[in-house]
Amino acid sequence: MLKAEKQKKKEFKYMAKKLQEEEAARIAEEERIKKEKKEQQAAEAAALQKKNREKEKKLLRKERIRLRTLSTNVVSQHLLNLNKDDVESLCASLDMLALQTLCDNMDTKEESEQAKLLGEALAFDTFLEKRKPEESISSPLSTRDELEGVSSNSTPAGVSSMVNGVANGVANCVVNGVANGVADGVVNGMNADSDSDEWSTVQVTSLVQAMKTFPKEANQRWERIAAAVLGKTVNQCKK
Repeated sequence: MLKAEKQKKKEFKYMAKKLQEEEAARIAEEERIKKEKKEQQAAEAAALQKKNREKEKKLLRKERIRLRTLSTNVVSQHLLNLNKDDVESLCASLDMLALQTLCDNMDTKEESEQAKLLGEALAFDTFLEKRKPEESISSPLSTRDELEGVSSNSTPAGVSSMVNGVANGVANCVVNGVANGVADGVVNGMNADSDSDEWSTVQVTSLVQAMKTFPKEANQRWERIAAAVLGKTVNQCKK
């Protein structure tokens, strides 16, 4: 009787150990499959991102070639004193969507109109570049003084006329928002203090318009949006 009970206990321990080992093996297999699946998904996502990047690069190269081709006669005739370097500057600074819009606008235009569109695009690009905040540490007073010193004279020639050119496709709402913001700031004495959490009607309008103009796919989207909203930083625009 005792021998039978001992044998039964021995068999029970054996079965319990076997079940534990089988459970551990099952869990390990599930973890392995889960890990492999995760790695596969990551690899597929990376491959898709690479494919999209290559596609974007290809489209960007296509639009750059297109702009150079459309600008050939303008450059050769030196219309509005535009040259090859100006075209290359736009090719380097504009993203695919902006280049595509500019080329679409130029596609059916006469050479004089093409030159005007190129000049306006250059002026707007220069304007955005000047609106970028400098990467330096300055005191609140100096920053405020600099911001309060902004006037309509700081707008480069050609920006105000962009409404009928590149502005129609690339920066219509942004230019209007920035131009109105600068003008209202000078006329009404608006304080362009980027530390303030208060938003004026002009700033809100400029923000909404800039977000529509620069899609999520655009390079340096929030920097461009912030450049179009007078007195607001990138972080304030993101809020």
